[in-house]
Parts: sequence; structure tokens; C-alpha cells
Amino acid sequence: MTVPTGAIRSERIVVLAPFARDAAVLDRVLREWSFDVASCALLDEALRGENGLQVGAFLLTAEAMKPATLDALTDLLGREPLWSTPPVILLGESEERAVTWGRQLVAARDGLPVTVLIRPSSPIEIASAVQSALLARRRQYDLAELIERHRQAEKRAEFLFEELSHRLKNVFSMVSAIGVMTEAATDGSKAFREAFRARMQALTRAYDTLREDNWQAAPLHRVVSETVGGLLMPNEQAALSVEGPEVRLVSRQVSGLGLVLHELASNARKYGALSDPDGRVSVTWSQDADGLVRLLWAESGGPPVAAPDHEGFGTTVIRSSLPDAEVDLAYDPHGFRCHLTFTPTG
Repeated sequence: MTVPTGAIRSERIVVLAPFARDAAVLDRVLREWSFDVASCALLDEALRGENGLQVGAFLLTAEAMKPATLDALTDLLGREPLWSTPPVILLGESEERAVTWGRQLVAARDGLPVTVLIRPSSPIEIASAVQSALLARRRQYDLAELIERHRQAEKRAEFLFEELSHRLKNVFSMVSAIGVMTEAATDGSKAFREAFRARMQALTRAYDTLREDNWQAAPLHRVVSETVGGLLMPNEQAALSVEGPEVRLVSRQVSGLGLVLHELASNARKYGALSDPDGRVSVTWSQDADGLVRLLWAESGGPPVAAPDHEGFGTTVIRSSLPDAEVDLAYDPHGFRCHLTFTPTG
């Protein structure tokens, strides 16, 4: 049961009048009231569009009320979606015959709006019946679109629930791994608490960035600025420069890159450029035609850099947190460098 938003809401009045004179008179009367009219002697399958009958209402004269027409009309209506019951106006010679015909239509299509007029009927009576039929048809369109929007919202909610469930499982796994590895890499409970808390705060900042973009994707510029900038005091913000084209990261990359940037910034504050008042950190990136992102973390103005004797847990976080990324660490004496290469994909 769907009426796609933007689908044709036809208000065409289909007049079934076998006699040309009747068809011409009804056509003239309805057009004088600015109705969209199509006259025909027989029902045509061409009335059916991609989303159902392109009809606002049917108007049948007494001469059209024959068994073959009833069969054709009930067949057309029977293949309509549940929401669609184009109203039928019967312009009969005899009340008994018209009412009988109307009952047969309602029996064939439950809920079908049927109006019976008996000749002679004035133009205003016919126009009023048509207007009432179109109001009923518009309510059908409105209700169908409302139900479709509700269905899409439910579908969206189900998707978000599944996505949130999946991400929470990933978060729990990540938190567990960080806790175990942080404890193994620290000497005392205080050091463990501080390191663990800092990494959790980095993860929280990453998810805050995602939340601002409805959990779908987040701009790389914002991820870098908020993750690294969040570790700096107001008077230290000038030490950071961030520059690159518009790139949007999927959720798992946001959390992973957030942890990587946290480790890089923490190390820069403890041992690198940000430990010196004159130190600077530059984060730049580019994206090639194939979508590959090349990000460079570059430090300058800090103490001389030397490669560590062994890689600690922080380096493990940098190398393993961003999914499917290539990581290259360069311990240049004039400033540490970290090259990240990855593709923003789901």
C-alpha cells in the first residue's frame, strides 16, 4: 500500500456515456466548472498508471450501466491498492436500477463511495456531486501518503535501531580491548585510570560528532578539529592548523580516527611539538579521483625527535584503530610525522 510522495494525484472525471450527445453535454457542464474531463464509451486499461488508476472519479450514464461495464469496472477497481477507491457517480433514469447498480459496485469493492443522481439533474447538482467525489478522492490520496510516510519512518527507525545495536556492540568490544591493553601498558592503577579515561573521552567526542550528523557520517574537518582541539587549552588553539577538502567519514571511521588523533595529540603534548610553547601541529589531507584520502599529521617546533626503542600501546592504537587504513610513522628529528591513507567507505 503505497502512494510515493510526488505521485500523480489525478482528479480527472472519467465520463462513461455511450451516447455522444450525453457525453458532449456532460463534458460541457463539467468543464464550465473547471473540472478535468475525459469522456469514453468503454472503460480502457489506459486509465491505469504506474501507481494505479489515474482517475479522480467515474461518472456513468444510465446507458453505460450494463453487465459488461460492471464487470470491467469491478475488475479495474479490484486491482487497485487498498487505499484507492475512485468514487463512482451514477446518473440513472430509474432510482431502483441505479441503486441496485450501486449496491453491486459496493459489494464488489468494499468502501467504494457511490453517489446516485436521477435524471433530470441540474448542472449544479451534477457539479456538486462531482466536487464531493473529488473531496473523497483527495482524502484517499492524503491518507495513503500519510501511511506511506509512517511506513518509511518505521523502516527508518528499524534501520537506526539495528545500526545502533551494531555500533553499541562494536563500542563495547572496543572499550573492553582498550581497557585490557591500557591496564597491561600502565604500571599503576592511577596511570591506568587516567589513560583509560582519556581514551574514553576521545571515543565520546567521536560519537558526539556523529550524533550531530544523525549517526550517518561526519565531516573530516570537524572530526580533526573537535578531537584535537578538545585536548588543547584556549591559549593553545593557535598551535593547531587544519586544512583539507570536504570529506565525509562513515561511523566506524569516525570513532577509529578519533582514537588515532587522540593518541597523536596526547603524545604531542607529552613528548612532541605541543610540549613546547613554540611547537605547532598541522593536519592536512587530500583526496584523489578514486576517493583515496591521504592525511598527514605533521609536528614542528618541538624538541628533537627520536624513534622509540619499542612501540607501546599508544602506537598500537594509532596503527590499528582506523579500519583498512595504511599507517606510516616517521620520526624525523625536526618533527614527528604520521601518514594515514584510507578510503571513506561503508
